[in-house]
Amino acid sequence: MIPPNTDKNQNLTSELRESVCQLNQSFKDSEEFKLGLFRSIKILHWVGYGLLVLALFDLIVILFPPGFMNPFWEFKMFGEVVEIIPVPLLGFSLVFLGEAKDRTNREKHLLKFLSRFTLWSGFMLLLLIPLAIINTVRIEASYSSQLTSKFSNRKAQIEEVQKQLEKVKTPEEMQALVNRLDSQGRTPAIKNAEEVEQVKHKISSFMEKSANTMESQVAKTLSSQRQNLLKNSVKWNLGALVGGVLFFMIWRGTGWARRSRKKKSKVNSHWLTDKSIN
Repeated sequence: MIPPNTDKNQNLTSELRESVCQLNQSFKDSEEFKLGLFRSIKILHWVGYGLLVLALFDLIVILFPPGFMNPFWEFKMFGEVVEIIPVPLLGFSLVFLGEAKDRTNREKHLLKFLSRFTLWSGFMLLLLIPLAIINTVRIEASYSSQLTSKFSNRKAQIEEVQKQLEKVKTPEEMQALVNRLDSQGRTPAIKNAEEVEQVKHKISSFMEKSANTMESQVAKTLSSQRQNLLKNSVKWNLGALVGGVLFFMIWRGTGWARRSRKKKSKVNSHWLTDKSIN
């Protein structure tokens, strides 16, 4: 005679088999996902190394030929370095992704160096900020000096012409002066004293107008140059500050790369010894 609960036992057995099959399938799927993730991380590591190499090429182009002690070159170099900061930041982030898992010993030594290099990079960016501020002041002073010198030279030429105008008395003297001012030979003939006074008045008015126009142009040019200089200085200094902080954060978050294997083995041996004693 068949026991009454045999069918129930068979149903339970089949359900257990289905559950086991589902678990096995889930395990296989998770293993395939882990394998795919591992391959993707490896690709990202290589992308990170490539970005670091490209950033190094850019840095070499920026620094050579060097022009140290030249405020214009130093300021331009500072700005170009700040502009490429996102490339090494992204490169370091990709290189350190996944920490030390599945890394060769050679790569671990490289990661240790790169971790320390991020600290050096952060310090260098922060140290460049005071230099950039000083160069901003020096460049602004240089712009002002150059424009002031050009304006002074031009104003001196105008004053010299005005002095010569005051000395002119005869039509011949005026004709000679006008010929010197217009070397293309387009000057009309000056015949009498009345024409002398008319030409003298026109030249004097033109010189005064030129001096006023030149003065306003110098002020406008100086203001525009100062505005662009300050805008770039603020932008690049803030970029260097943010970049330096991010490099410090990467260095702080990659302490695992700087820990030696000996220290790790000592810690593990001490932990195992304490556990066996307990």
